[in-house]
Formats: sequence, C-alpha cells, structure tokens
Amino acid sequence: MKAKYIILSLIASLAVLTGCQKDQPHYLDEVMVSSSYVGLPLAGGSQTISVNANNAWSISEMPEWLTISPASGSAGETTVTFTVESTSVDREATLLLTCADATQRINVTQGVVKPTEATCKEVIAGPDSKTYIATGVCTSIANTTYGNWYLEDETGQIYIYGTVNAAGSYAWSSFGIDVGDIVTVQGPKTTYNGTVELVDVKVIKVVKSLVKIEEGETVNNAADGGKAVVKLSSKGGNVSVSVPEKAKSWLSLDGISTEKDKKGNEITVVTFAVAKNEKGPRMTEVPFSVSSGSQTSTVSATISQDGVIGTKDNPFTTEQVIEFAKEVGGDSPMNIYVEGIISKIEKNGTFSAQYGNATFWISSDGNYNNDKSKDFEAYRVLYLNNKKWVEGNDQIAVGDKVILCGKTTMYKTTAETVSGKAWIYSHNGKTK
Repeated sequence: MKAKYIILSLIASLAVLTGCQKDQPHYLDEVMVSSSYVGLPLAGGSQTISVNANNAWSISEMPEWLTISPASGSAGETTVTFTVESTSVDREATLLLTCADATQRINVTQGVVKPTEATCKEVIAGPDSKTYIATGVCTSIANTTYGNWYLEDETGQIYIYGTVNAAGSYAWSSFGIDVGDIVTVQGPKTTYNGTVELVDVKVIKVVKSLVKIEEGETVNNAADGGKAVVKLSSKGGNVSVSVPEKAKSWLSLDGISTEKDKKGNEITVVTFAVAKNEKGPRMTEVPFSVSSGSQTSTVSATISQDGVIGTKDNPFTTEQVIEFAKEVGGDSPMNIYVEGIISKIEKNGTFSAQYGNATFWISSDGNYNNDKSKDFEAYRVLYLNNKKWVEGNDQIAVGDKVILCGKTTMYKTTAETVSGKAWIYSHNGKTK
C-alpha cells in the first residue's frame, strides 16, 4: 500500500476515503494512441491521431455528429481522422477503442466546453464526457511519462489519466507536481472498469505541500524487530507525529532529532521502535504534520514488518491470507506466500500464450465453497519464476496444489492477488 498524503488547507480537510480498484488504469500494451483527447472547432474541421495496435481494433460509441475514418483497422500503425460539421453548440463524446480484450477511451470535444467546478464526489456522481474543474491532493503518482496520478479531497478520490500542457503534449516534469501538493485541474470525465477518471487534464494551479518525506516513505522491518527511520523536510514549524492507535502494540516513537542534508538544510529525523513479530506481516501509516499560518500539511509514511507466517517456508493458508488482505485493505506493502488447492478456474481462465496469466480460486480443502472467508482468488497471476506462461509450459487444473507469491488486495469484498503482481511459486511441487 502506498503512503497516503493529507493536506488540511483553508478550504478542505482531506481524509482518505478510497478503496482498491480491480484494475488500476494504465496505458495499454495492446493498443496505444498518440492522444486520447481530440478538440475540434465550432466552425467544423478535422483532426488526426495515430493508433498503434498489436491486433485488430474498432471504435464504438460514435455520436451522429462525428465522422471517423477509418473506424476500425488491423495490427500496426493507422492514422485516424475525426471530422465534424459546423455547429453553434458545444459538444462532447467519449469513444471506446477496443483491441482484443483491451479498451482505450478517446474524448472528443467540439467548441469550448464550459467546465464545472466540482468536488471528487460530484465528479464521481456526474455524467461521463462532462468537463470538470477539481481541486485536491496528489496522493500518489502512477506514471511520469503521461502524468497519471490520484487526486483526492475530503469527499473522495479520482484518477487523473494523463496530464497535458497548453499544446496538448505530455510534459510531466514541467508541472512541478509532487505527492502531497494541492492541485487544481480541468478535464473531461470518463469511467473505466468502475474507476472514475479525468482524462488529459490541464493544470490550473499547484500549491506546494509544507512537508515532504525525504527518506523512509516506506520502511520494512524484519520479524525480529528493530528501528524504523523517517526523514522529512518542512517549510513551516516543527514536525508533529502520532502513532496510530491500532499500531501501538508493536510500534512506538523512539525519538525526534535533526540533521543537515548535503545542502545544509535542516532535516527532521523521526525514529520508531519496532517490536518482535510472532504473527503475519503487518503495516501501518504514520502521519506527520506541519503547520504555517492557516495551512496545515500532513504526509504519511508506510511502516511494515515481516511476519513468521505468510513466508516461503511457512505460507499462509487461504483463510489466513483472506484475513490478512482484509486487515491491510489495499495493496499489501510486501509480497506474501499462500498455499492451497485450485478449486475453480475462471472460464477461459487457464494460462494462454496471448496474455501469459490466469485467474483461478484456491482453498485449503480443494473445494470451491462460494464463501469469501474460505475462497481466495488468484487474479491474473503469472507463471513460475514470475514469468508469463508460454506454449509448452505445464497447464493448471482443478485439484493442483499451488503456492502463490505476490501482493494481495481487497476488490470490494473479495480478497485476491493484485493483477500482474503475483505468480505461482510452486505448482504441484515444481518451482522452475
């Protein structure tokens, strides 16, 4: 689980209200577009983009006022032209470009679409294709090539799927956005696999955080315990810290001191004592706050510890890993091991050479119980040695004994592995 950042400003008191999405959005391997935003004038005209696909593709959800040529194609690079007639009314549309089982959204606007200022909750509840202005905290950055990141306010969280400059180009470093900053953006809304996004947004304003973690954003300790150190820089007063109540049984504040960095700036060093662990892996998020005038900024570091179960030598049972996933909530901060018997394989979910992964369920007794406290979902796991499955490798079957290694998460109420972040460590005793 990545560290969460909360900033209390004059207009917002921000709290983390997000769950973990099944598929975190990303620029797809199957198909790439030169731009996912097409802007056309009210007077009419055309604009082109390039589509680079590894399979046949087609565009759907086309409105009557828009002409696309071609609207489908084969593998390789294709130039696609979008054409509109003259109109006096601003118009928007979200198109779906499908390639194999992947879907890329393309947002088309004609005219100057008037944006609506909204909270994250209002964006989530609003219609797709509408353009919004939203302000919140950058809680994590997923991709610095296209500028994919998460924006959060006191009402919820949305995914920013691409950040562009005035020319419509991706230039992430030019925006100066860091985790913890308050950012105001403008862009059209889409919904992808249940995840609400603003696509190819323009940055209106950035307010820098008063505190930044320089070292120790994520700290992991061995089961034997020890020390955890987090180093921070600040632009306001002293750094205050509070150990969460649920972690006080194993984590305590050991001391706060200062040191100078290479440039002579003062750094706050916070040291924690980590107790010996005789259970499974555990983690917590510790908040650090700095205030200056009417603004208070808070950042959180993730402190985790290895367990004596959930390891390669002592894997979790399916019941244990489900409880572990529930306790963590989001993506686990470390890889864990779980053993079980394959009880159900998703339709067409065996390994294929096209995707190299598979989805199936395991249980301790080999039965599919239709019980979320006993059935653990191996979601899009890779093959042995954390590699994609290829023709000639052994296939899986119900009744096979497996040990999985990777990260866990909770998708709504289902405990499962993180897509693409887990693999079969052992298959019927075979590890290579």
